[in-house]
Amino acid sequence: MSVATPSQCLAILARHARDEVGPLRLQELCTDTERVNSLVEVHNRAQGAIDRYERSTAHLHALHQQQQKARGSGGSPTTTPTKRRRSAGGVNSGESPFYPSAGSLDTSDHSNRLLLVDLSRQRMTVDTMNHLLRLARARDVRNFIRTLAWGWNDRNDPVLPLRLRSGGGGTASENTEKANLRRNASRESVSSRHARFAEDVKDGVDGGDAHNVIGSTSFAAGQSSPGGGGGASRPTMRFGGSDATMRTSPSMHLALRAPAGAGVEMFLPDGTSALDSIHETCDRIMRLSDSIRRGKLRGASGKVLRDVVVVGRGVPVAGLKFMYDALRRDSDASIAAMEGLTAESHFKSAAADGASRLGGRGGGSSYKESYSRRLRFVPCVDPAAAVGVISDLKPGSTYVITIVGGRGDEETMQASETLRRWLLAGLGSNRKADQIMDRHTLLITGDDRLARAHKAECTFIIPDYARCEAFTTFTAASLVPLSIVFGWNIVERILSGAHDMDTHFVETNPRHNLPVLLALVDFWNDAFLGSSAKVVTPFSDAYASYPGFLAALEAQACGRGPANSDRSERWGKAAPSAMVVDGGKAGVYDRVVYQGGRPVTSELVLAMDTQASSPAASKTLGPEGAEDAMAAHDDLVCSFFAHADVLALGSGGAREEHDGGRGSSSTSLGLSFEAASPRGSPLSGIDSDDVADGNRPSTLIICGACDAFTCGQLVALAEHRAAISAKLWDVDPFAAFAPSHGTALRTKETERVKEKLHQLYERLARGDYGDEEQEFLSEGTMLNQASSSILWHYANRMRDQKMYVVDGS
Repeated sequence: MSVATPSQCLAILARHARDEVGPLRLQELCTDTERVNSLVEVHNRAQGAIDRYERSTAHLHALHQQQQKARGSGGSPTTTPTKRRRSAGGVNSGESPFYPSAGSLDTSDHSNRLLLVDLSRQRMTVDTMNHLLRLARARDVRNFIRTLAWGWNDRNDPVLPLRLRSGGGGTASENTEKANLRRNASRESVSSRHARFAEDVKDGVDGGDAHNVIGSTSFAAGQSSPGGGGGASRPTMRFGGSDATMRTSPSMHLALRAPAGAGVEMFLPDGTSALDSIHETCDRIMRLSDSIRRGKLRGASGKVLRDVVVVGRGVPVAGLKFMYDALRRDSDASIAAMEGLTAESHFKSAAADGASRLGGRGGGSSYKESYSRRLRFVPCVDPAAAVGVISDLKPGSTYVITIVGGRGDEETMQASETLRRWLLAGLGSNRKADQIMDRHTLLITGDDRLARAHKAECTFIIPDYARCEAFTTFTAASLVPLSIVFGWNIVERILSGAHDMDTHFVETNPRHNLPVLLALVDFWNDAFLGSSAKVVTPFSDAYASYPGFLAALEAQACGRGPANSDRSERWGKAAPSAMVVDGGKAGVYDRVVYQGGRPVTSELVLAMDTQASSPAASKTLGPEGAEDAMAAHDDLVCSFFAHADVLALGSGGAREEHDGGRGSSSTSLGLSFEAASPRGSPLSGIDSDDVADGNRPSTLIICGACDAFTCGQLVALAEHRAAISAKLWDVDPFAAFAPSHGTALRTKETERVKEKLHQLYERLARGDYGDEEQEFLSEGTMLNQASSSILWHYANRMRDQKMYVVDGS
């Protein structure tokens, strides 16, 4: 049977939306039990990920026993330097940071690993989902996912590993591995529904050694060119047109969370495995964080580095903030954040600092604050933001991490310079500036030129295969701060959760694939139901920063026009809205989502297990307080489902009209509730016009728990969802850090405004105000008239403020 083209699928969906779904309301759709059951998907831990971590654990134990035996016999361990390491949580001196330690990746873990996605409140039928899946097939989503899993390596013409690139011969095992590589690549290609892939395989078979890429690599697919210095160039990718199928992926973000020693590899064009360098970076992160947490690496004044300030913006910082906010009250993470710190030592250190400030009073109770490690964020150049962040911090115990994705991010560097001067002012009386910077600052960047200008031991470089900004959350940009605050043991759990979602994404059929289903629903709402935005409402306080992360990710991945259209033709072209609105907490936007005139879709996020049930929280609250907290969580869960049902089914008079006088109605999950009543009801005193009409779609995402593993799952889920959305819309999601993307688009105009402001300051300093304001403003750099006028008044006021601040006059 022939496969429908994307254009045909889109035409069918448009007709289906107009003629079949348009007249339907969610009040009727949510009573269809078969439809409801088919639109609720549940995911538990992927078996493939569990198997890999079991192999990784076995590999770790064997390695540790080998090292112990070598030490006992007086010999040296036979492992490579990158494998002689100690887990941050532990005790085994031979553990790799990417090998699961005893407490972090236990496959017998009985935590609630449920991840449920409820799409039953979307304005769609079972036929709608089938039509969307046909579109995914026409867009070749399945092979797109496989290509993401292969990274820079073309799975139809796979790179031969460097260890097998020998002369004509080879051992029996090497020859077997070569044959398996060819056979696996051919089998996977033959399974493709696209004839072009089948022809590639046929050509490879006929050519005899086409899959032996020694000396016959395809430069267009991203391999190094002869004489290119041995470096692998970034693969190119095109969307749309005749080249709708991607041969290689510019981003290798799936490799960033793959476990070591588990039989998985992702090869670069030169035949080396990207996992080797990734695990070496993880090893370095673990050693750095372990040194800081154990007090071996201290500040320039000899104090323990306790507080971490992150200067940066973009997707990796948004992801970092989400995970930090989610884990602050997690039982295991909160305990890990206090390891190496004691209340007594912290109070003594704080009291010593406060003695001079408070006239020898020793600091007093004002310093009896939480002695947990803290993470602060300076997202922009606004000086007030930096002052607010460092107002209660001490330079001697602060570690500043600057994250610069690529060239052109001058605002981040300026904010970093503000904190640098703060450190020097607080610590530089009898110390060299280099000594202070080496002890208190770290740069993480994807700009090679910037990295070369800093010391290697104070710099982490984001690798070239991980510089697609939307997919950089699991680079050193987030792993370093999280590892310092919570320890590598917690970071391992985050990475294991992400790898679990990666496994689900790659190995699961699109019909039950959570990222694919969520992306298809987003496409349906944007393209056919006229949705102007997506309101994401976290019902768990720990997920308060999740909407911000999702907004940054989808804006970066899906915020462009179609990739196959000229710049002049992009206006008016169909494209995803890429607008995610933070639904806030405590129902601050309920009015507009219930009754607003613009169509929006809602997404509700909840953790089933509350963090208030942890032993630490129970100890803090006491028995009665813990009981009250659990009761409050019950109310929260009820409010969560009530919010979704009011959006779908309406409330008050609208609900009564739908129920037709029946005593109860059924929600999409089969729960029953009492219908609204005109007497004795909480709604009886509300204006009859103040009702929700319903028929507003929503998606429910329910996590079993809010812990490190779940955070990794949610980040990976959002990444894969954005990638599939971009594929469906024919948008390139793999934009690298570059001056031509994102905020840097306004860099040139910012420089012009700065030049104009400088000209205004110079004129004012000479006392030259000009006879005519309009004539005065028209001189020098030309700007928009309104901008020039307002800038003129700003320069007048700021000149006086600067004189007061600097001169004290």
